[in-house]
Amino acid sequence: MESFFFLDKVATRDNLCDMGVNLGNKMCLMCDLTYETSSHLFFSCQVASRIYNMCNIWIGIKITHHNQLVQHALVQYSISEKER
Repeated sequence: MESFFFLDKVATRDNLCDMGVNLGNKMCLMCDLTYETSSHLFFSCQVASRIYNMCNIWIGIKITHHNQLVQHALVQYSISEKER
């Protein structure tokens, strides 16, 4: 997934290592499954996603995440294909 230009300014482990900061590795500290990039933190890290959801509940807002939209679209597409 393409990251937004401003997300590349976030001090992720990947960006810090690219700037010469010695962190040992670039792995995500939350999930330890992949490099900690801005795209990973904001769009695909399951641990970060749970934290975002808890914050949303705490402040009382409902947000549909992009993963849910993609899943919904795939379900709708498979239903329309079966009807043909």
